[in-house]
Amino acid sequence: MFYYNLISCNSALYPNLGPFWHKVQHSYSNQLVIIGIDVSKHYTLTPIGGSEQSISALPFLNLSPYTSCALAEHYYLVKSCSTGEYRAYLFPAAQTVDDVVKFAGECDTWQIDDYEGQTLNGLAPAIEATYDSCSTGLQSLQYLTCQFGEVTDSYALGVKIPTQADVDRDFDCCFFEQKVLASSSSTDAHKNDYTGFYYKKQTNSDTISFKLVKLLDNTETTLSDTYGELKVTGAVTTMRLDWKAVLTDAVLGAGTYQVKQEINVAGQTTEILSNTFRLYEYSDAIADKTVRFDAVINGKYENLGIDFNSYKTSMRLPGFFGRANPKYTQDNIIHSDYTSRQVSISVQNEYSFQSNLLPSCITEELLYFVLLADSLKATDYNANNHDYNIIELPVVLSESSDPSYYVRTRKAKLNLTFADKIKNILKRNC
Repeated sequence: MFYYNLISCNSALYPNLGPFWHKVQHSYSNQLVIIGIDVSKHYTLTPIGGSEQSISALPFLNLSPYTSCALAEHYYLVKSCSTGEYRAYLFPAAQTVDDVVKFAGECDTWQIDDYEGQTLNGLAPAIEATYDSCSTGLQSLQYLTCQFGEVTDSYALGVKIPTQADVDRDFDCCFFEQKVLASSSSTDAHKNDYTGFYYKKQTNSDTISFKLVKLLDNTETTLSDTYGELKVTGAVTTMRLDWKAVLTDAVLGAGTYQVKQEINVAGQTTEILSNTFRLYEYSDAIADKTVRFDAVINGKYENLGIDFNSYKTSMRLPGFFGRANPKYTQDNIIHSDYTSRQVSISVQNEYSFQSNLLPSCITEELLYFVLLADSLKATDYNANNHDYNIIELPVVLSESSDPSYYVRTRKAKLNLTFADKIKNILKRNC
């Protein structure tokens, strides 16, 4: 065990401390030290002989910025010539009381005064100039740009770094694959699916790249007009991926894919992956038990902060669309003999859409994005449908029944009612 005293550099202001014990010989022995970070008090760490009266363990010490007590005694109070504010500093050299100094980097002058044990503000900044009075010091500032007290307003642009949403997540299954179809031999629109993707820049320096990832070997293909339509409208970049172009590509073809968005925002790069798509060659059997909604979107989605211009996308979902329910509206004239004569009669069909179990990422896209489109078409592919002519049928959403939720799965079923958008089944009697 080793024993030490802390001998004060100015016992009139702060006393000696000790004795203390230390398990090993201290590396600062016989050097000028401070306790912790308190630069207002300086001590010489002085070894002493063994003592049974040691009061406690030696506190944590740091080396003083000074090499001797003579250099560590320069404590002074300074008073602002402009505001009257007081500060207490430890100076590297002796100062003359009543002198006025200007510290480097400050637009004020300070008058030196006696230190009387005030709370120390730390080591004094470097002295840039010395004056004989406050008036002289303040007068000298008129030649400096800081006399104007210039303030520059600047604005920081807040950005939100995109994050990957939960993809293909469900507690009762591993993933969800969206079925997409395309035909290598037919150009019929209802046999060739397409999917839209979008990104809005937050800053002018943002960059976005859409890439198609083939999950069989994780190869990536940068998407361009070769595979659909890549369009930039202001800050919004959209990509319509035509799956026919993927199917007929010599390298890509049928299989499972994801679309990756490589985004750089404010110098931060992130990657966002879409849901999983499984691409098939079109056939009636493969398309059976599915419904496709085609959407053309114009206008601003306030929740997204995006103003779309002819944005196109489609969604193929497991489910059923049809069971037309005609609604008749008839206008008649009642004559004086109480007979009625038909003036006009019209028919508007209502259609039911019933989905299979869908994960939240799909229901949210349908309910809160696709169905808000100003142009919506429905195509049903069910072999057991009463009507085989529901092909790209223009419809409008008329009612949404309560979705069906379950205990043993996070998936839900949707029940929606649509009506004819084109109301031309009308007869008039002239």
